[in-house]
This record gives sequence, C-alpha cells and structure tokens, in this order.
Amino acid sequence: NDVLALADGRLLVGGAVQGASSTGDFALVLYDSAGGLIDHLTVPFDRGGSNNDVVQRITFVAAANAASGRLGYVYAIGSVALANYASGHANIECGIVKAGLYSTTPKLRLEPSFGTANSGKLVLDVNAAWLAGNSYAIDGNAYCRGLTVGKDGGLLIAGERYYFGENNDHATADDSFGFAAKLDANGVADLTFHNHSWGSGFAFYGLDGN
Repeated sequence: NDVLALADGRLLVGGAVQGASSTGDFALVLYDSAGGLIDHLTVPFDRGGSNNDVVQRITFVAAANAASGRLGYVYAIGSVALANYASGHANIECGIVKAGLYSTTPKLRLEPSFGTANSGKLVLDVNAAWLAGNSYAIDGNAYCRGLTVGKDGGLLIAGERYYFGENNDHATADDSFGFAAKLDANGVADLTFHNHSWGSGFAFYGLDGN
C-alpha cells in the first residue's frame, strides 16, 4: 500500500479493497487534509488467481486541462494475481492503472486512452517477455517496485521476478532477477527498449552477472 500527499494537502491512498468475489481489488482513495473521504475508485483485474491484487506504489503527475477539469494523472502499480499454473504455484504479474484526478465529480476516473482495450489498466506480462528467450523456470512471480513518468508521459517501471527454481520447487533469492520496462503514455511497450536479443520492451539484469 502507498500514500501520496498532494500539494493542496489532500491525500491519495492506494491499496486493496474487498471485491465482489471476496478477493482484493486495486483501490485508489482521495481524502481531504482533515481525513474526510472525497472519492474512491475500485479497479478489479479479475484474472482468476487465488491471491489478492494490491497497489504497491502510486504517483501523481500534474497535467491540467481546463476544458475537461482534469488536474492531473494518478498512476498505480502493484501485484495482480493470475490463475495458478498447472504445477499449483500461484502466479503474480505487474498491474498498472492510469486514472485522472478531476475538479468535478467523480474526482477519480480511469483514463480510457491507456491500457488494454482502452480500459485504463493493463497487466505487464514480464513472464512472457522472459520466456521469449528462456525455456526453463516457467513458473514465476513478477513484482513492480518503482515507477517514473517521463516528460513525454512515458513510463519506466522497475521490478523483480522470482521463479520457482530449476526443479520448480520454491522461490528463493537465488532464483530471481531484476527488470525494467518502458511504455509510452498509452501503455504501449517500447519494443526498441531491451538489452538482450529477446524480451523486447524489457531490460533484464542479474542474469549471469549482466
């Protein structure tokens, strides 16, 4: 979970709330400076997993638009639970949400220009990028840990992926590596960004010292 203080004293809080199926959904909540609730936004990913989805980091980018009343954008990254692999291990990927902060109600709204099918959200498929160049360690969990927004609105995301070992037994620090992903302002991967001959849109590090 994460908390962000805005310049006007309001607080943005990211975390998880109970969804319709008793699993956790992404949630963004806006409070006034006294702790009074202003608005909230619940974002279900509903990917069929057995673990709760949860926001890990949020950031705000001022981008005022007088015509729409938009004050800026809220980005949230976190963990999205997917359906379990055949081995029985839970699988987690990185979820990304882009919402607008507005002066009119509703204050928090998903931005339709971003994400899968203009939904304002997407799942960053780290595992698919990894498997494009590797045939082992299929089971794994990927976690977004940091987010930076460029001047052009593009996103640079850093994180780590744990896999369940060569014998598919259990995840350890020895069975992990870091990654960075680059997206444009609409959530489209920058396929020129990579440091291997595979995994376009991603740079992987911690692999054999690289």
